[in-house]
Parts: sequence; structure tokens; C-alpha cells
Amino acid sequence: MQFSLFVKHKFVNKFDKINKNKLKNKRVKKMPYIIIYAWFPPHKGTEVGVAGQKAIEKFPQDDTLGTTVLPTAFTSEKDGIFAITAFEPKEGKMGDSLAWAANIMSYYQNIEGFTYEIKTFSTTEEATARAAART
Repeated sequence: MQFSLFVKHKFVNKFDKINKNKLKNKRVKKMPYIIIYAWFPPHKGTEVGVAGQKAIEKFPQDDTLGTTVLPTAFTSEKDGIFAITAFEPKEGKMGDSLAWAANIMSYYQNIEGFTYEIKTFSTTEEATARAAART
């Protein structure tokens, strides 16, 4: 998906000349993605599932904050289970979206072996516009 945006907008297509002034003035999405990574031992799967249900009941997704672009996906790794989810906040809702994510993740804090990270990632458009503005 990122690649299609990358090509569609021709921000970094080495075969096209980029008009840097035009790119600098182009309005780009200012809100990055919120990505949550989580790891836990396989034998804690039921406990994680129960905590997740409680968290969502207490803090359901608020569509006024943004959109889930990657519902939680799981895979197994050598050290346990890895989960990832991605959320795209609406403009002006970054702080509220991060607070919402932190509230949900607080439901997992007492599960032994459960760890997580909440990170923000720039969109392709945002990162490319910032890079072009520096040159």
C-alpha cells in the first residue's frame, strides 16, 4: 500500500523530475500513523485475549479520532507471539489518539512477559515533503 501511494503521487520517482517549489507548497497529510507492536509468550494467549476484550469494551474505537488501517494481526516468532496494529488519526487528533492507544495498552500491563511499543510513523507524503523542503 505504501508503495502504491509512493508511485501514485510520483514523489520519489527517479524517472520524473520533481518541481521542488511545487512540492514544498503542496498540502500533505500532517498526521503520522500510530503503530502498536506487542509481544507475549504463547501460553499467555488466553489472558491477552481476555485483556483485549476488556480494553475494547472500556475504550471502543472512536471514529472521530481516526481510522484503523491495519486491524490487529498476529504471527508466531521464536520468542513468542508478535502482534501489530496501525491507526491513522484525523488531523488535530494525534494527542487524543495516542491517549486512547495508551489506555487500551494499560490493560495488558500486568500480564507477565507482555511487552509493547507505541510508535509514530510519517506517511510517505509527509516524509517526502519534509525531505524536499530541506533541499
